[in-house]
Amino acid sequence: MTSVTELQHRIQKTRQYLHRLETELERTRYVTARKQTEEQKIARLKREFKKKYPHLEIDRNVLRLVGTEPYNPPSEDKAVNRRIIAERYG
Repeated sequence: MTSVTELQHRIQKTRQYLHRLETELERTRYVTARKQTEEQKIARLKREFKKKYPHLEIDRNVLRLVGTEPYNPPSEDKAVNRRIIAERYG
């Protein structure tokens, strides 16, 4: 027969596990939404470049890295690029 203490411990562990799963679910939803928004921005930028420069080869990786972020002063370039790279690849 299982003791009350053992059952309480198992319930606690199950709650912790469910919390981890919920956190992972929310993170996955956030990343998915961000990717969709990013892909839309990249597609819009690509169309704009193609209108101005129809013969120019467009590198999606460059657009992905810097083309979808809002303007920032040049003095903050390093910090912003570090944050972007950490979010995407870290």
